[in-house]
Amino acid sequence: VSLSPNVQFVPVAGVRYPSPIPLRLKALLLYTHCRTRILRDDIDLLYIHSVESALPFLFGKNRVPTVYHQHGSHNPVQLSVYRFARLKVFQRMFDKMLNLVHRRSDWVIAIDAHCREQVIRSGAGHKVSLLMNGVNTEMFRPDLQARQRMRHKFSLDKKRVILFAGRLEAGKGVDKIIEALRILNERKDTYSAFVLGEGSQKKCLQDHVVKRHMQDDISFAGAIPHNKLRDFYNMADVLLLPSEREGIPMVVLEALACGTPVIASDQGGISG
Repeated sequence: VSLSPNVQFVPVAGVRYPSPIPLRLKALLLYTHCRTRILRDDIDLLYIHSVESALPFLFGKNRVPTVYHQHGSHNPVQLSVYRFARLKVFQRMFDKMLNLVHRRSDWVIAIDAHCREQVIRSGAGHKVSLLMNGVNTEMFRPDLQARQRMRHKFSLDKKRVILFAGRLEAGKGVDKIIEALRILNERKDTYSAFVLGEGSQKKCLQDHVVKRHMQDDISFAGAIPHNKLRDFYNMADVLLLPSEREGIPMVVLEALACGTPVIASDQGGISG
């Protein structure tokens, strides 16, 4: 599949989701299994975004230069949907693997100062670059017409609109948004919330809303194409992101580029 004149997508394995086996473990096993086949394709450099995908290519014969792009300083195992995977022993295993990836990779790209500090502590500070996330400001910009159109589409009148955009997983804090909205609307029904995204917690969150009779206050819009997000940012009065762990979320940068205020947890690179 051609993604652009210079980018080709080449599938190497199929992954079923949801799965009783953690996807990170599946990725490690599949990339290990497909390693030789992938390296046969005259690859000059590997640019990899996850620890489990990088490990199979950092050892063995026929190695090629590998760049590891680290997207966050938190330990993702802490927020695993699998309860057993959140055990301290697996968290320590992930930290050890991350340290190994830092040291074995030919170069590391960090998205914020926290990530860069991790690389330095791993002993790989001589081969790390800080490359922070950027936003296409031609796409993401203030748009009053989009705001009016979207508010009319959803019959929002004078309501204040709270927006969440992200994966619906444990630790993202959507349950806190639901509770905050309930409190805000106790005396006067003046707030609406839109939740964008998919994830394993979606059904649970929807049931939570039904149980509290808040179906008219909260809309689960599902996955929204990237080029449509601007309209939702402009429609909203505030973006909320009460996550327990984050790097530098693109939704924060995109919302700010649209002139939408952001309230977010003091996590990862957000505060920087």
